[in-house]
Amino acid sequence: MNSFEKYLDVLPEIQQALDENKPVVALESTILSHGMPYPENLDFAHRVEEVIRSLGGIPATCAIVKGRLKVGLTAEELEIMCRAENIGKVSRRDVAVYVASWPKSRISAWDTLLQARAIENLAYVVAVNRVGAVGKLEYDGHSRVVDYLGRTVTGVADSEEGVAVAEIDLSRLRAFRRKFPALDDADRFTVDL
Repeated sequence: MNSFEKYLDVLPEIQQALDENKPVVALESTILSHGMPYPENLDFAHRVEEVIRSLGGIPATCAIVKGRLKVGLTAEELEIMCRAENIGKVSRRDVAVYVASWPKSRISAWDTLLQARAIENLAYVVAVNRVGAVGKLEYDGHSRVVDYLGRTVTGVADSEEGVAVAEIDLSRLRAFRRKFPALDDADRFTVDL
């Protein structure tokens, strides 16, 4: 076990799919906990998972629950995220976590999207990408922490497994948000399937 794995929980179904090289679709949890009202968000989450399964994929909603990085949520954890009770600011506005398997051939898109996500959400981004090879696909990592201005704070050397530790200055982030209140422009919306 590398030092990162002690903070990571992967549901057995998802780990098995990854081990067998089956398609896994990573889903972020922010829209559930902070973008849609309860219980519509829970129904939406279940319907999205059904669609993914009907197409042969395995859904993997990602979140931080009780200080643990989760790849795939139990029914209880999904309910917690959708109720959004006692969901800390880490998942709400300050830090977005992306766990992915972006291949080396598209790594520049990964890097660009991380910067865009940090800037558009006025948040830090913690991005963990796969390293190694599976079949013909190579994975080059590029795991990093990006600040709300799109600047890399720290990262792991490309093509290497490792753990990066960064200090996140929430007071600077919040001061910047007061000067540039872009999040005030957000609209409430619903999604009809």
